[in-house]
Amino acid sequence: MNWETIAAVSEAVGAIAVVVSLIYLAVQIRQNTKAIRGTTIDAITAHQQEELRWSSEMPEVFRKALEEPEALTYEESWRLSEWMTSAFTARQNEYHQYREGLLDEEVWLSIENIIRLLMGLPYTQTWWNDHGSKNLTPSFVAKVDSILAEGERYAKDELKSVLPGQ
Repeated sequence: MNWETIAAVSEAVGAIAVVVSLIYLAVQIRQNTKAIRGTTIDAITAHQQEELRWSSEMPEVFRKALEEPEALTYEESWRLSEWMTSAFTARQNEYHQYREGLLDEEVWLSIENIIRLLMGLPYTQTWWNDHGSKNLTPSFVAKVDSILAEGERYAKDELKSVLPGQ
């Protein structure tokens, strides 16, 4: 065997090894991406469950915010504002996860429905204009504003149906 043959065989083996390594890396990256997406969904679900537990402790505040927001006491308004800040900060995080490709469109569309539901409360619209839109990222504010511009908010009667005791 001459040196040229040995070099050609070595080069071919090296090329095959590179291709196999690239295929292996692609499989590993795909599996890692799936794992990260799964972790992201788990975190979002956990936070949404925490929001539901927190909101279940103040159904009378939500009912008042829906039916007569001007009758909210200072303390009730404060509690609701804190909840809104937490909820919209979570939606902002979810929006950024979606933009980074960690949430698929189907999940994001369900989150948009949560935003529509929240924005159906007259209290939330006031909160958004006075506080929320000033304290969140410009890209998320623009997204919420575009959702609002679509005009597909929940009607008052639909919102009442999701409150406890209805």
